[in-house]
Amino acid sequence: MACPRPASGSTRPSAIVPLTLMGLAPTRPEYKQPSSVLMGRVGARPTPTDEIQVDKLITIRHSIPIRQEYSKRRYIHNMTSNDIHTVLAQHPRGLVFDIDGTLSPLAPTPDEARLYPGVAELLEQARQHAHVAIITGRGLADGARMVNVDGLTYIGTHGLEWSDGLPALHPVQLIPEALPYAEPGQYLLDYAEKELAALPGLIVQRKSVGGTLHYRLAPDPEQARERIFAVMEEPARQVNMRLREGKRAVEVLAPLTVNKGHALRRFVARYKLRGILFAGDDRTDLDAVLEIERLRNEGLAALSVVVQYNDTLPELLEHADIKVQHVEGMVELLHKIVDEL
Repeated sequence: MACPRPASGSTRPSAIVPLTLMGLAPTRPEYKQPSSVLMGRVGARPTPTDEIQVDKLITIRHSIPIRQEYSKRRYIHNMTSNDIHTVLAQHPRGLVFDIDGTLSPLAPTPDEARLYPGVAELLEQARQHAHVAIITGRGLADGARMVNVDGLTYIGTHGLEWSDGLPALHPVQLIPEALPYAEPGQYLLDYAEKELAALPGLIVQRKSVGGTLHYRLAPDPEQARERIFAVMEEPARQVNMRLREGKRAVEVLAPLTVNKGHALRRFVARYKLRGILFAGDDRTDLDAVLEIERLRNEGLAALSVVVQYNDTLPELLEHADIKVQHVEGMVELLHKIVDEL
């Protein structure tokens, strides 16, 4: 099957502190106060690499040494670097979330994924006090279907698609640069379905531009990965598309510089935000985490949250301001954020 070839497109050291230090005192009965310090002595001035464990789910890092005092019920934290309280005190402020692995537990197939219980209600509450966006590698319509909360900014396919709410109620805009790559993307997915039909466990997920080849269900994931790249690399090159790895997935992408970091910056500029928090878990979220650092260097109150798993990209963890354990930790933190708004 022929396809016309489009024109070429265009450390911080850390310390980890309890939520109570940020003015986010626990309000739910099941929340447990930290009982120990992971590294460093209570009451002592920590070195830049000291860490204090919040609980099993949440840890926080900062770029400067901090002073701590201990009381019977909590740590009292005084610092000058940005923390969540600082970000949420800004107006206007924004909250930006990935979906899969961040607000939704990872599932065997994309269609089986569901938001963690209570997340939709928390997003509904949050949007009344902040600009809230969902940035996902899924197609916009697919991501919006999962979240199903109107009044959020939905950004799909890593920043190529935008909508000011649920697409059934608001128009979806595809950025103009992406239009020439819609046909080559569909060609490659058709090619994958034909040439990889014998690969067990493969799922082809289509998007408005390109898509994703999921091999999580393959009996031998590493062998499946090698087979996908062996079959797809040359056809992708011929139609000027590119392949990128995700978690047990290979993404078929347009050769554009647009990514979650660019989308995050555009969202900040659109609403003239003075405070911004981003949360994600995967390789494609690194662009947004690094953009948070750049925005902070430009004077914005900005923080990144990385949802940690056994296979989380080390570079993501290195640059994360806050690390939470699995979706449960993210939801615990989201409760505290909404309470603070």
